[in-house]
Amino acid sequence: MKSFRILTCALLAASLLSCKKDPLESFPPELTIVKNNIGDAFEALDHQLFASSTRLAYLVDDTSRARGEMHSLGSRKPDFVGDFGLVSSTGILRMIEPYNSMEGADISGQAHVQVMFGTKSPALSNTFMSVEGFPSVVEGYPIMKLNELKGALTALFFPHEMLDPIIRPIVEGQKFEIWMMEKGGTLIWDQDLPDIGRNLFTDPYYDPFPNLKIALQKIVAEDYGETTYSFFRANTTEEVVKRAHWVTFSHFGQEWKLVHVVIFL
Repeated sequence: MKSFRILTCALLAASLLSCKKDPLESFPPELTIVKNNIGDAFEALDHQLFASSTRLAYLVDDTSRARGEMHSLGSRKPDFVGDFGLVSSTGILRMIEPYNSMEGADISGQAHVQVMFGTKSPALSNTFMSVEGFPSVVEGYPIMKLNELKGALTALFFPHEMLDPIIRPIVEGQKFEIWMMEKGGTLIWDQDLPDIGRNLFTDPYYDPFPNLKIALQKIVAEDYGETTYSFFRANTTEEVVKRAHWVTFSHFGQEWKLVHVVIFL
């Protein structure tokens, strides 16, 4: 009888678990679509960086052959990637393809380089303003040969150019909005192009909207959820109340917050 009760309880527990509702089921489906497509874009870039970093481990000491690998990589770059860089084990940019204006620069002090060299694992940087004047990100893979660090392979890209062909076709002509920010508050995609690159926490432009700041704190603190805030309707100066659902895209230690918005009032 005791074993029967244990079995019954186990079956009941399993049934309850299987019936437990996924909290994201009620979220706008566009969030899942966009998040998955961003993952696909990163997966393609990761594959390129991993494959080339593996080959470079055996070519990095031969300048001519290393340049050939970098040139081949640069000629096959995704549209959103600006350039690929070969970094020495001391943090010097030895080669850049397809553009080489920054070759010889010392980037050993950059946080993502220190993470790569310290952990011997891939890293994704925070956004920063590139010389081209756009918010940029660097993804890097350490180059390892028999557990010896030989340098790193990096890809510099503009998040907006990665995200635009993914998000814009989904929001075009719709009544909802989508925007995306880095966890630190930098806006990396928005339908209002001039706002991209602003920091939602620190830019005075957002100071007149205190409940937006409260909503942002919640968005940063939780992986997903729902909230409301006041702000301008997209591409207008009309202030409205918006309902927002968000999810988090994570990659190599960085978090990007993807937010779906509808007019609430």
